[in-house]
Amino acid sequence: TAALAAIARAEDLIYLETPSLDAQAGPIALVSALTARLAVRPGLVVILMVPQRFLPDQTAKLEAIRKAGISAALAALQAAAPD
Repeated sequence: TAALAAIARAEDLIYLETPSLDAQAGPIALVSALTARLAVRPGLVVILMVPQRFLPDQTAKLEAIRKAGISAALAALQAAAPD
């Protein structure tokens, strides 16, 4: 809730560190909040820090799901702000 409120107030920069990111709406729809804020503030800079791997011993299937979610989220954000 605090992250969503901060995104809604962002004027110049959003810096977000997260272990994973999902483009699908859920209880905490970060990607939807980011795309909505980018529509309001076209010059907004968004920096996302996401690890290459979630955990060293993560199963390949779970890692593939996480990577697919991150890829979909990045595609949605790039579509919202191609610059």
